[in-house]
Amino acid sequence: MARPPETRLTRSTTIAGSTLVLAVRPRARPARELGPETWTAELAELRGQGFDAVDLVDGWIAPADLAARELAELRVALGEACLRLAGISLVRRSVIDPDSGAANLAYTLRSLEAAATLGAPVVSIGFHRPLTPEQRATQFWMVEAPADDRSDANWELAIDRVGRVAAHAEQLGILVALELHERTLLDSAAGALRILDGVGSPALGVNPDLGNLIRVPGPLHEPWEETLRAVLPHTTYWHVKNYARLEHPGAGIVLSVPSELAAGAIDYRRAIALALEAGYDGPICIEHYEGDALGVIGRGRRYVEELLYQRRGVFA
Repeated sequence: MARPPETRLTRSTTIAGSTLVLAVRPRARPARELGPETWTAELAELRGQGFDAVDLVDGWIAPADLAARELAELRVALGEACLRLAGISLVRRSVIDPDSGAANLAYTLRSLEAAATLGAPVVSIGFHRPLTPEQRATQFWMVEAPADDRSDANWELAIDRVGRVAAHAEQLGILVALELHERTLLDSAAGALRILDGVGSPALGVNPDLGNLIRVPGPLHEPWEETLRAVLPHTTYWHVKNYARLEHPGAGIVLSVPSELAAGAIDYRRAIALALEAGYDGPICIEHYEGDALGVIGRGRRYVEELLYQRRGVFA
């Protein structure tokens, strides 16, 4: 039975649509230059899919680069679209990038300040790097790309710089979540926990974006459920997306393609049940690549809502 639209799921459940679906659109000019009316119109498309909250991905508009006036206009645009901010996600701005890590650290600190101004409670960061030309020419996750150095020195650098980010977040009264991502120090539960343990900040948590891990064209570090169970006690933000994964062991071939949230290799009925049992009550932010991404995340919202509604006793 479908959930009546007026029924609240729980006091704290937030299901957010990702502005990633807006960021990937072909544009003659960057979204920032198109102004508040365009921002409101595009955000209203997410509202039209039933979302009342958004994960603001900086590939659409980067809050760190906005002037005070523009931040105020963005806040108004969100209000006019009847949307609130679940959080802000920084994409491919690694603070340990060997070429631009220091600049990315400064950008991340500015992003925290912008998040506080906008009223975003969480900023998600990761160690994934800009796409290479080879990645841009096809499905980027199927192409080999630079991977993080795993020397002790790089782990120490990561802990130091993430520690500086977490300390600033504490000062601002917001949270930071480390996004799990392939080919980075955060490509496993153990990697994320090593950073958390090294930093030791109450403002620092994990964003277990399992889709980033199961799409890799090779063997998995660990089963998705094992990863999720390990980081759930530290999870403060959650990107959810799914991929169909096909393996031919004899030929050594692994292929993956984005799927509907309910149809891929990750069983989100199981994943959400585990999260609720662990006490997770933070945002669930729905992403998708390719095709009618807006429609896919809208259907994903209805799927997640139904799962939460069916488990309403968990929230009693």
